[in-house]
Amino acid sequence: MQRRIPVRLGTGVISNEITSEAAPYSGWRACEYCRHVLGCCRGHAIYKCKDAHGGLLYTDTPCKGGERLNLKPGVADPAAILRLERAQAALDELAAKRRADEALEELKEEAERLLREQAAAQRRAEAAAASM
Repeated sequence: MQRRIPVRLGTGVISNEITSEAAPYSGWRACEYCRHVLGCCRGHAIYKCKDAHGGLLYTDTPCKGGERLNLKPGVADPAAILRLERAQAALDELAAKRRADEALEELKEEAERLLREQAAAQRRAEAAAASM
């Protein structure tokens, strides 16, 4: 039985296949995904095949015209999670600062608009008083 392996495309969408147009961009991600997901299953081969629609299909069953991928697990980096958490915290901090800066800019624009309206109302009042 042929099993489809979901792969993450460059757009962040999870799909059961990669179209041939997306393959140059996301093929390595699919291979990495297969390697990480199936890394615990030593001895199981992964094959890269074409499906009925011409898209790429990664499966654990040999297919006509497909190629067997030579996936070798890498060495895990124990500090990677800590680095990712620090990077996420920095991104969250920058996003909060950006939102605060945008809110401040909106308040400044609103204050300038109110000052212009007040100045225009004062000029109209002075003009009305001068015409009397």
